Amino acid sequence: MFIKEYDYVFYISPIGVEIEDNGVRETNAEYRDLIDLTIKHIAKENLDSFKNFGIISGTTEHRIEQVKSHLG
Repeated sequence: MFIKEYDYVFYISPIGVEIEDNGVRETNAEYRDLIDLTIKHIAKENLDSFKNFGIISGTTEHRIEQVKSHLG
């Protein structure tokens, strides 16, 4: 598994982010929830393998600040 190769791993919460049909993002809410659940499960199972792990949420501005904070 390549997880140990990454210096940082971020879980980016979809909470508060409206689904938009921009031709790239998934618009099916149930599918998005399933993907989110799968990502959270994988992250939980591999927490001890991450060098640095952060949870990012909120507005775009808050998310940027959170990433900057984790990166130092």
